[in-house]
Amino acid sequence: MGKKGNPPLSSLVPKHHFAGLSFFRQPPLVNWKFTDSVLFTAYDFYRTSSFWVERVIRQGMTLKQALIDMGFPKENRSLADTGVFSIEARKAGIARELGIEPDIELTNEQIFHAYSVSGADLFVSPDEIVVPDDGKEEVNEKISTIKDNFLDLLEIVPPSKVLAVIQAPDEPTAQELFDFYKSHGITTFAAGGLIPLWKSSAKKLRDMLQYIRELTDGYWLHAFGLPRIRLLPYYIHMIGIDSVDSSMLLYLSAKKRYLEGLKAIPVRKADFSKCQCSGCSSMKKKPVAHSYQFFINLYIHNVHAATNLALESQEKSKLDNYIDKVAEYRQKRRKKKETRQKRKIPQNAWMNAKTLHREKYMTKKKKVDSKEKAKRRP
Repeated sequence: MGKKGNPPLSSLVPKHHFAGLSFFRQPPLVNWKFTDSVLFTAYDFYRTSSFWVERVIRQGMTLKQALIDMGFPKENRSLADTGVFSIEARKAGIARELGIEPDIELTNEQIFHAYSVSGADLFVSPDEIVVPDDGKEEVNEKISTIKDNFLDLLEIVPPSKVLAVIQAPDEPTAQELFDFYKSHGITTFAAGGLIPLWKSSAKKLRDMLQYIRELTDGYWLHAFGLPRIRLLPYYIHMIGIDSVDSSMLLYLSAKKRYLEGLKAIPVRKADFSKCQCSGCSSMKKKPVAHSYQFFINLYIHNVHAATNLALESQEKSKLDNYIDKVAEYRQKRRKKKETRQKRKIPQNAWMNAKTLHREKYMTKKKKVDSKEKAKRRP
């Protein structure tokens, strides 16, 4: 499933939340006509309390078969992922700050079970998120785990159905993983850990993506992680990535944001007459922003708009300048923060100044009180 022959995925692969959200199993979302591919995660499979999932499994069907019976297009492809980034993101949140380790780890056995009942067409090899701050020993340990997980997956899935993830903080590690995967017959690859890279440095993200794209030249390259909607056309048209998945579109819709070109504007400012998608056509008729149907139509529009961003060519100079602007902005912000920290008064000095100020105030107050008392004396 490399670049030769039929493409394994569409350019945009939105996450399809059919396992946990019932309205994804109803028209119009179950009759998915917006992209040729969707994403499913093992994490969503295990965190859902849907009786529908249990019923499908008891009937001996795969989730995709059940969706097809409901109207999901048979020819649409599904990508099964672990959902490891969602797990790690939750673990890194407030629970970790409180010293609580959330019980949401998934074993390979659990992941592979979810894969087996999904009926997916392509399966992501379980990986570990390698972040730029990881030390050498930690990186080596994670890479070793990634390789072991990959070999475990090959025992139940042929190489032609595996999407192998290159999680790498540097070029030598990327080269090592690519050679390892290639030696086992993999022709479909993915660049992972992009959101941590983006948070660390916009230029690091660009450099790493460019290197992985050169490394996998001639093979299909998917990207896991879309930190900004502006990066979607950058990934596709500047780097040359073949496909991108994201949950961002659902989150934007939940926040009542409407995609207009490269911008996500408040839906109250949107002009639905400028877009010809089915979502906007419905919103023009019933523009009730708090209604259930309005949310679905807004989501449909955002998927439609994002698909256009992935397919339509953009002005390359603007796309490339965006990374430079982000890097420049972050550098300025970092300098401002450093300046503020240098000017910051130490806590003990602040307390001393506060005490001194209070003493002066009390001394002055005593003098005023004494004068007032003297005036009141007969």
